[in-house]
Amino acid sequence: MTTLEELYKIRENLYAGVVEKANGERKVRLYMKKEGKHITVTEFFIDEIQTKIFEIQRFGKVYNPLVIRDIIKDIQTKHDTLPVIPSYENMKGFIFDEDGNATAYVGSSVIDTEGEEIIADVKDTSQKRGTLVEWVNRVKKIMANNKIIQLAVLVSLASIVVGLLKKTPIIMGLIGKSRTGKTTLTSLCTSVYSSTTDANINLTFSSTDNYMVEKIADAGNALIAVDDASLNARDRNFMDTIYLLFSGTSIGRIIKGFANVVKHWYLNIVITAEKSILLNGSKNKKFDAKLMGIVPRLLEIRLCQTSIFSDASQANEVQQMCKEQYGTAGLGLAKFILKNETVATVQKKYEEELTEIRKHIPNEPILQATAENIAIIAVTAKLTEQALGLIFDIKEIKEFMMSIYQSNLNEFKEYSNSNSIVNKIYPELIQLGNDEYKEYIRKNNINIPVNEFNSFVESKGYKPSEVKEVLSEDGMLIQQEGYTYTISHQGKALKVICIKNTLVEVE
Repeated sequence: MTTLEELYKIRENLYAGVVEKANGERKVRLYMKKEGKHITVTEFFIDEIQTKIFEIQRFGKVYNPLVIRDIIKDIQTKHDTLPVIPSYENMKGFIFDEDGNATAYVGSSVIDTEGEEIIADVKDTSQKRGTLVEWVNRVKKIMANNKIIQLAVLVSLASIVVGLLKKTPIIMGLIGKSRTGKTTLTSLCTSVYSSTTDANINLTFSSTDNYMVEKIADAGNALIAVDDASLNARDRNFMDTIYLLFSGTSIGRIIKGFANVVKHWYLNIVITAEKSILLNGSKNKKFDAKLMGIVPRLLEIRLCQTSIFSDASQANEVQQMCKEQYGTAGLGLAKFILKNETVATVQKKYEEELTEIRKHIPNEPILQATAENIAIIAVTAKLTEQALGLIFDIKEIKEFMMSIYQSNLNEFKEYSNSNSIVNKIYPELIQLGNDEYKEYIRKNNINIPVNEFNSFVESKGYKPSEVKEVLSEDGMLIQQEGYTYTISHQGKALKVICIKNTLVEVE
């Protein structure tokens, strides 16, 4: 912990410490206390003090030459024993020790484990304006009885929990025409961490994936907003972009020929678009089995023609609030967690929620995968109620998320070939196994040799890889290596496609 009072007091409201850089450099940093806050005045190597010291005059305190001389002498004398300022120069979000314990949080301020704002060496911080109390009071009114706004606020705040537990991102898509309020709602989400003009967290799809990765990886645990996802933008393959954003890991690249740099991120992302990314995300608009995996990764909310907000007046109120109040809520939640929780206690809350939620989700692999996101949101809601006093209808929010994922899956199946694969090709494969490969049946499971499976599927106009992936996603394949399974037949090992028979009881 390093507060202003723990630094060396040179004069009234003027303090000094040293910053030890990663490259071994040691610089003196001066702070001035003004209106209850600390302001960084200047930073310099000790041999630059004769010129740099005069920068203190710019902050409203004018010292005469004799006092300046004494200050210089004082700093030179104490230089080797000045308090060391903690350095988080290239860090944002939660900071962890070697044992995985959270020791600080770098956001719009730096917070220690006591939940106190401290002085530290950071590259830059998010923007902050207004007070947490005012932000909370105004958001309470805005989100009252509106589950979409409540969920959006929770997805934003949950970026803190995702960062603490190092989970993969929750990606929320707000889909709708102009005037549905999606951009205004996104502004409300980003106000949790910074201003709506902060280019570090407010991105667009006009940039490349590599550029977005650079920004996202440097954002700590702040929510990222990506606006204007035009499905015609530069012929972008949105499916691949969503997978990349969800992965939380960039592909290693050689930087200046020296190192293979892989970046990671633990935060949430909000995307706005006029058309469904889920249903139109495949670049060639043909079925791509990989697209089905996006269903649990993208919480896509399709907005109706009317605005999310009650009227234009409320939308204008939100826009105005986001200009006046930002950068305090995420910090407030991080403060509460550092002071009252640990990684272990929050992880336990998450696991308890996850166990309970799984009981209420259909036993289908894709939908079961959504339980992790729902659990993160539920934990965030409970922590936020304690930390900030925002009240959420947690039960309704969880049910709302489940219904969104289920609806998206149903619509995707109707949109793609997966529906016909399950309803048409699957029964035909069961029949084929019963008619032609009865000797390979094991425990009522249909086993078809790989080559014969491929030939049959291709004769029906489908790609074997598509069919196998759809059946696997629906839990209809038993597999060991890739999509294959090995059985013993007449004393020899035989690779087959093993299909669960849920239709016909084998005699």
